[in-house]
Amino acid sequence: MKRKNIISLIVIFMIILSFSGCASESKGNVVTSDVKKEEKLKDDKINSYIEEGSKLLGEKKFDEAKSAFQKAISEDKSNKDTYIKIKDKYMENQRMDDAYQIINLGVKNNVDTENMKKISSDIKSKFEVPIIEQKAYEYGKYSLPSSVKMKINNEEKQVNVVWNNPKVDTTKVKVKKYTGKVQGYDREVQLNLNILPVKTVKKTVYAMGTYIKNNRRYLKTREVEFFRDTDEDIDIAERMAIQDGNYDCLIDGMVEDDYYIRDLNKPMKVYEMAPNADISVCEYMVNSSGSAGQKKINYEKFSKVNNIQDRQILSYIYLKNGVIVKYEQQFVP
Repeated sequence: MKRKNIISLIVIFMIILSFSGCASESKGNVVTSDVKKEEKLKDDKINSYIEEGSKLLGEKKFDEAKSAFQKAISEDKSNKDTYIKIKDKYMENQRMDDAYQIINLGVKNNVDTENMKKISSDIKSKFEVPIIEQKAYEYGKYSLPSSVKMKINNEEKQVNVVWNNPKVDTTKVKVKKYTGKVQGYDREVQLNLNILPVKTVKKTVYAMGTYIKNNRRYLKTREVEFFRDTDEDIDIAERMAIQDGNYDCLIDGMVEDDYYIRDLNKPMKVYEMAPNADISVCEYMVNSSGSAGQKKINYEKFSKVNNIQDRQILSYIYLKNGVIVKYEQQFVP
C-alpha cells in the first residue's frame, strides 16, 4: 500500500511539472512574439521614413529629406542597414556629399566601423578635386581666395576654403601648388599659381636708412643720376654739370674726380627689400682697411652702416615689381 501511494505521488508531481513547463513555454512564446512585433514595427517605421525621404529627394526638397532620414536613424542608431539604405538613396540622386556624411555619421556612432570606414573612403575617392589656375607676377602681391566655386552634391556652390599654407611666396618664377580644405565639407581644392617673370628696373639713389615694419624690410631712398667720365665718353660729367647750370662744380672746365651727381629734386621714396635680396657695399664700409671693391653683406650689417645719421650712400637698386631684389653701393672718389 505504501509503495502504491509513493508511485501515485510521483505521477502527480510529474503531471504538475509538465503543466508548469507548458505554462513557461507558452509565456516565453508570448514574449518572443511581442519582441518580434516590436522589431517589425520599428523596421516598418524606419523603412517608412526612408521612403518618405526618398520621395522628398525626388522632389528636390533636400532639407525635408534630410529630416526624414534623421528620424529613420534616430529609431535605431546602431542599425547598419539604415545608413546603407540612406546612402544608396543619396547616391541614386547624385548627392554624393550627403551620402558621405551619412556613412561618416555611422562611423561616429560606432556602427560596424571597419566596413563603414571602407565605404567612406570609397566615396571620398570619387570626389573631384577642382583645380584653379591663377597668375601672379614675380615679387608681386597675391592673396589666396577665401572662397571658391565648386560642385557640392552635383550643384555649383560658393564655398569657403581654409588653405593649408596661406602665405604666398612670389619671389621665384615657377608654378606653385596650394591646397586647401572646404569648410563644412570634407573636400579638397587645389590652386596652381603661375608666377611670371618681370623686367628688372635699375635706379640710382641715395640710400638714406632702413627700417622694419610688420616683419618686412624697407629702404628709404632719394633718386639721383650719376655721371662719370670714361674712355668711351670722356666729358659726360662736365656736359651734365653745364647742362644743369652748375658751373661751381667746374675747375678749369673740369669736374673734380671726374664725376657729377645730378639731384632730381624728387621726394624721398621707400622701397621694400626682398628677404633674399643681394646686398653688397664697398669693402671699406665694413673694414676700415678695405678697398673700394664690392663685398656681400647681410641685411643686419647693411642696416648698421646705412642708419648712421645724415648719411647718404650713393647706390644702385634693382627692382622687380617695386621690390628691391639687389642693392649695390657705388664708390665715390
